[in-house]
Amino acid sequence: MSFWFPDNVNRRDRAQQLSNDITVMQQAVVEAKADMDKADARMVPFINEILQNHGMQTFDDLKAKLDASLTPEQKKVYDELVERSKQVSEGIDNALTGTSVILFFSGITAKGIDIAKFLACGHVMETFRSYAKAFIVLVTRGFEAGKAAFQAAAKSASLAVDFLEDSSKLANYAARASKVLKIIAVVGIIADAFILAFALYAEAQQRTALRGAINDLFVRRIISKFYERMCSAIKTQDGLMLSYLLFVTDQEVLPEDQAAADRIADRFIQYVTEDWAAIDSESCYGLLSDLDSSRNSWRNEDPSKASAIEQADKDVDIDNSVVKMFHGENAAKVVRKIFIEGHGDPSGYDEKARGHHVSSQPHAPKWVEYMQEIAVSGNLNKQRILQVL
Repeated sequence: MSFWFPDNVNRRDRAQQLSNDITVMQQAVVEAKADMDKADARMVPFINEILQNHGMQTFDDLKAKLDASLTPEQKKVYDELVERSKQVSEGIDNALTGTSVILFFSGITAKGIDIAKFLACGHVMETFRSYAKAFIVLVTRGFEAGKAAFQAAAKSASLAVDFLEDSSKLANYAARASKVLKIIAVVGIIADAFILAFALYAEAQQRTALRGAINDLFVRRIISKFYERMCSAIKTQDGLMLSYLLFVTDQEVLPEDQAAADRIADRFIQYVTEDWAAIDSESCYGLLSDLDSSRNSWRNEDPSKASAIEQADKDVDIDNSVVKMFHGENAAKVVRKIFIEGHGDPSGYDEKARGHHVSSQPHAPKWVEYMQEIAVSGNLNKQRILQVL
């Protein structure tokens, strides 16, 4: 017969609460995948029409035009981006085609964006998307499929080290990315059974086991939040891409539409740099701490902030990842080096809201919320997009 000693009831409830939080975040990842699939499908008719309007039929036709226009160095960076996408996708990924359309119209034709900056941004985005997709596969299809997806993401990321600042960090992240696989091993249904089993323990053993479970699940919750926010951010990027495609679909793109498209491309680059700065273990800890405060959670035996963040960083190698490159005191240096010296700092974000700008947070900028709405609903309106951006 199971029995919970009175002194351990709060510990049990906290461990179960942490487990439930992780389950909710995993479900959010599943839902995000469905939204991303919809956004991906919505790009297809835009892309097909754009290609046809400019005498192209396939991605290869588009790539040929880009190859003829890019400098040898730009072409090398672009070819690596294409190769990376192929390693983590079946066929040509629509997001890659959309990125190539932006490069063609705003970079080559209109010369409205800095090509080197946009290509560097593309590599950051590919890393971001490949690891987020690997986590989705892990949650939705299980360990073996997830392991293969993370290995593919790691192989893809290793190709980017020549194009990003402090390449050793990205290489280390790629080499160790499979460590994140262990975060699923103690969550969800397994965690439920794992916690309930403690009811059979003697009081002291039960207390020790529950304390260990709280510490472990607390850290795993931070990591799950990290990936949930990555998936949410991809929806924003998908919304931006759909908005861009809307403005360049016509056979004769009007100057005002091209100007709007260039503006979206700049916002796209800005968002990528800001996004990497905002999503880290410390900001995820802060969001989860706010959640616990709002529901008066029992937190007497939670790990300290410093130890929880240290363990989360260690488990996903954030200290050795591209994420770290855009965070804290290194951010200005890295943004200058990767995204062209003197371009200026990204604007439009309240420093107090840094780390709270995805749609699951009340402080999200209106344009971010609207881009996610576009990705989910597919409702595109030029006037509304210009108003928001």
